[in-house]
Amino acid sequence: MRNFLCLALTIFIFLSCSTAAQFAPAKMNKSYTSRASKNEIEIFRSRKPRKKYIEIGAVSIIGRGTGQEAADKLREKAAEKGGDAIFDLQIFNGGMTATVIRYKK
Repeated sequence: MRNFLCLALTIFIFLSCSTAAQFAPAKMNKSYTSRASKNEIEIFRSRKPRKKYIEIGAVSIIGRGTGQEAADKLREKAAEKGGDAIFDLQIFNGGMTATVIRYKK
């Protein structure tokens, strides 16, 4: 029993300290190639981008860390999934969520 409690506590600490961004695609059968680095991903908190775009999904992150660390993870996941920017960034206690967009060329 003591080993189980130690293991459970270790897992809880690990999960509460980790931050991993999740992606939910807008269309399940559609994927996009990456074309931007995470540093090129634009972030729009409340206004929409002026360029024409399509929504390709949503990103979210839950966990501890600084707001900058969380935003960097969202940018990284958006770039990996083919996004050019994220907007409608929502910050809540313990995480962030945003819409991932791809600019029309």
